[in-house]
Amino acid sequence: MWTWSEICNFFKPIPIKPVTVQPLLPQPVPNTSLTLPQCGIDLIKQVEGFRPSAYLDTRGIPTIGYGHTKGIRIGDTCTSAQAEAWLKFDVTWAWEAVCRNVKVPLTSYQGGALLSFVFNLGEPQFKDSGVLRELNLGNYGLVPSEIGKWVWETLPDKTRRINQGLVNRRKLEADLWKNNDWRVS
Repeated sequence: MWTWSEICNFFKPIPIKPVTVQPLLPQPVPNTSLTLPQCGIDLIKQVEGFRPSAYLDTRGIPTIGYGHTKGIRIGDTCTSAQAEAWLKFDVTWAWEAVCRNVKVPLTSYQGGALLSFVFNLGEPQFKDSGVLRELNLGNYGLVPSEIGKWVWETLPDKTRRINQGLVNRRKLEADLWKNNDWRVS
């Protein structure tokens, strides 16, 4: 049998340490204040080249203008004004991907280099790239060499090879990043 004092001791409140709640740290703000960099659009136009008639790209996708693919069929044609309008529409997702994923400040030239890079590569690959990792660590000087690593293409038989067109494009993107101008090459 328990005594009354034993029962009271058994149900004695356990002292609880006060919990200190840390305030939420401010999250890095994406580069939403940057406007779509014209230097990146100009670089894309240079490397994609204007093609008024639809053609199959290296992956077999019908393409026209400055790399536009949505709803294109072989036999389609376009004007340069139409191609420019498509390009400005097409790069919007790439610019949004840059703004969403980059957590450090960018110059418009750096943004332009990344715009071209992401437009060509795609957001999933960009998110997993050393380019983004080094940039978000603040290692701006390593970004050009990281960009230069993305020159491989996968062929239909799943083998990989260096694509000279990608080598050339990555050099121009790195030049824009470093020199504020891709035409220095």
